[in-house]
Amino acid sequence: MADRRTRLLRAAFVLLLAVSCAQVIWWVIDQRRLALRVEATILEAYELDRRAAERLLDSGSPWSELEGLFPHLDFDRSEPVTRAVQIGEAAREEIARERRRHVRQYGWEAAFFLVVLIVCMTVLWRGLREEARLRVRHESFLATVSHELRSPLSSLRLQTQTMQRRSLAEDRREELLRRSESDLDRLEGLVDNVLEAARIDDARKRDLLSWHAEPVPVAEAVKRQVQALAHEGADERVEHDIADGVSVLADRRAFETILRNLLANALRATESGGRVVVEAQVDNDDLRLKVVDSGEGFAVDESDHLFEKFYRPGDALSQRSGGTGLGLYIVRQLVRRGGGSVTAMSQGPGTGATFELTLPAAEMAA
Repeated sequence: MADRRTRLLRAAFVLLLAVSCAQVIWWVIDQRRLALRVEATILEAYELDRRAAERLLDSGSPWSELEGLFPHLDFDRSEPVTRAVQIGEAAREEIARERRRHVRQYGWEAAFFLVVLIVCMTVLWRGLREEARLRVRHESFLATVSHELRSPLSSLRLQTQTMQRRSLAEDRREELLRRSESDLDRLEGLVDNVLEAARIDDARKRDLLSWHAEPVPVAEAVKRQVQALAHEGADERVEHDIADGVSVLADRRAFETILRNLLANALRATESGGRVVVEAQVDNDDLRLKVVDSGEGFAVDESDHLFEKFYRPGDALSQRSGGTGLGLYIVRQLVRRGGGSVTAMSQGPGTGATFELTLPAAEMAA
């Protein structure tokens, strides 16, 4: 229903634009015809004046009096017998010049109206298209969140029922408890992202997005997030060898949120046998941190869209790419708030991806 409504609105916009352009073009043509009719009417009036001047000359009226009465006429005194009287070339040129001036004026006005009309229609068209894209992403987000919530909840229910109804060995019970804790971690990460995105949006509207900069050791922050993402296999697949003295000047909570989302995104993109490498180095006064994965990658033209809200690579309604489309959006908003930048690079699907962020570096520890 929504797609049909969008198509109808697009068709209506195209029809309105075509009709409006046709109206403006017809208006210019009609004004040109009007200018030609006005020119012809003035020339007819001058022709009547010419005939009247000839009659007056024939009746004996003096040349000087007629020249003052009819300044737009030329009187040929070289042939006093015929007493030739013509409409002056200067008068004809003035009439033609006025007609051209009006036609140019109408043309410029029409061009201005057409430009304004096309710009307005373009803005409305893009807004409508963006609304349609956002609606599709919303639908994808709701479907994904439902799946992301249902999966760990179903797993938790099954594990709880298993522990309630059966007498289990201690090692089996501990395994189920570990799985339950992993499912709870997944749920907590999902809820944290939704709440963080809502908090960022609300703070941006009021320009109150907080950022309390302090030196944060990068290696320690990465280790904490690897441990926090152990249920995703981070402790086995994430490689990092960052010097202990490397620190970033950032909001501690925000920087750890950035790391968690970058690592979660990389782990989700890699298969069980893939690996994720975290690198960090200080370049002049900036910290450059890279998260490189050997996962599914993405098309080159999707690099900037990845940081848009609810965006997921590939078919928006498919489950080819997991996640809710909020993690990288949160990353970009927080990095920008800290005065840095973040980019995504990939050579194409199946070639892995590299996410690189830049933030102010703290002084190197001794």
